[in-house]
Amino acid sequence: MQHGKEETTSAVDPPEVVVLAGSRAHRPAATELAEDLAASAGATPWRIRLALPTPGQPCPDGLIVVGDPLDGAADPTLVAILEDFENASIPVVCLRSGGGGRFLDLDMPRSARVAAAMCLLESLRRSAVRFDESRRRGHRAVETLRRHEFELQEAASLQREFLPRHLPRGDRFDCSVLWRPSKHVSGDIYDVARLGRRHVGLFIADAVGHGVSAAILAMGLLRRLNLTTVDGTPMQPAEVLGHLNGALLQRSAGATWFATAAYALLDVETGRLQAASAGHPPIVVLRSNGTRERFGATGGLLGIFEGERYAEHDVALRDGDRVLLHTDGVETVLDDDGPEGYIEHLTSMASTRRAPALFADLISRIEASGGCAAGLDDVTLIDLGFGPIVSNEEAAASGGGVSRDVRDVGSPASGS
Repeated sequence: MQHGKEETTSAVDPPEVVVLAGSRAHRPAATELAEDLAASAGATPWRIRLALPTPGQPCPDGLIVVGDPLDGAADPTLVAILEDFENASIPVVCLRSGGGGRFLDLDMPRSARVAAAMCLLESLRRSAVRFDESRRRGHRAVETLRRHEFELQEAASLQREFLPRHLPRGDRFDCSVLWRPSKHVSGDIYDVARLGRRHVGLFIADAVGHGVSAAILAMGLLRRLNLTTVDGTPMQPAEVLGHLNGALLQRSAGATWFATAAYALLDVETGRLQAASAGHPPIVVLRSNGTRERFGATGGLLGIFEGERYAEHDVALRDGDRVLLHTDGVETVLDDDGPEGYIEHLTSMASTRRAPALFADLISRIEASGGCAAGLDDVTLIDLGFGPIVSNEEAAASGGGVSRDVRDVGSPASGS
């Protein structure tokens, strides 16, 4: 009980002011000022105490120094005390004959001297309190940012767990993927899956928005992605997107959750490619003879209209053809060519580069433009080659190199 009483008393104690003499000659004036301040204590929120400069003495809430602490007669101990007090943001008022600069005039009338000293001390105290509070807010903000940074890094690691660890391999196709978030997490998502002996499914999606909310939506799409029927038969692209659209509308419950997406199903034996697109950027086919074909959206964005139906493109691939699926982040990287010209730029780059060199070129452009600091979007590009696969040695000799595993490149901010 006694301990609680002491805490209560301490909590309501007014701040303490210590009066110190700048030198031995100023002790009478310091004593006089301390007495005057104590006599007027009823009108001030301060407790007044007269003390001699003593090393290691407890820090008060304010300090009044009578005399110039910087003249030749100043007590060396006092100089050290002042330095400690200033480092601790304790308000200090100094009085000397004639005043001047940061000093009050010691020779002014006693009543005016008391009032001026206390007024200035109170002003200094309030400034110190504001400074300390700002410093505390700054520390809290830094800690919050550090915690936020750690949580984003954890979210980035979790999102990577949703992505394929390895891409499927085959004698008649190869596949490489560039996936680069603009920040820690990405609103882009993809999947490349072997579906039985003769089919491969290519899925890509871009959640509308940015940051964590878009990343959560993207991971939700991948979690609900269903590419086969119960008996393992590959589902048609239109059916895959229709199922995702319904699942998104059912889960959004009034929230504005939208996404673009595209899904392509390849028969690796016949080269038949069926594809559907939900408002997604065009699918591009690079023919081995140098011609290029692009296939646009076959239906609306996911999460907009209930019962949305998606048409399909049906394309016959020949040996040496390549298929590119990408998100609109590629457009932001190549936006110097405009909303339509970037496709021509991309296909021109891809026609002279295999996947590793193409990805490296895009990454260098991202980094040269400042990445997310320049407003660039998440970037995802799936590059599938069809036909007999050359060895890595043959590809290297021809200036390319076949990359059959995922190229998972994180943003500079994530440290990947």
